Amino acid sequence: MSAVIGLEEALDRRKRRRTMAAVELGLAITVVSLLVITVLSPILTPRQEALAASLAVLAGVLTSLSYYHSEVLPPMPSRYRLMAEVLPEAVDSAGLSDLEKRLLAYLAERGALRPAELAGEWGVTPFAITSALLRLERSGYVRIRGLTWE
Repeated sequence: MSAVIGLEEALDRRKRRRTMAAVELGLAITVVSLLVITVLSPILTPRQEALAASLAVLAGVLTSLSYYHSEVLPPMPSRYRLMAEVLPEAVDSAGLSDLEKRLLAYLAERGALRPAELAGEWGVTPFAITSALLRLERSGYVRIRGLTWE
């Protein structure tokens, strides 16, 4: 069974999941901090309680932002396959990196790739393969037709 979706749609889904995870983490930090303040409230003055509550909210917000901006993405399954078509404009590959040139040759021969497997063979990360492929698409050298899980 395989499902085909666009690469941009898959990346958008991952970004939404990362956003939700960041919000959930920030809320959890805030709630736990507020619960500790509630337990300690008999020994705190009202001013100390207000200050502690403000710090709890700030800690939650900063944790959420730092998690979101750490670029920690939920992992893509290693079995996904990118299907791409090399366009005629790819004949002039001047100005491309070695990795991008290798990707063009690979795609011209096979038409699809598994970033995880290719990364292992070439000694780079799957993210480097996917990033290079997206750069090639933006430059007009390839057209990504979809993403398949098998």
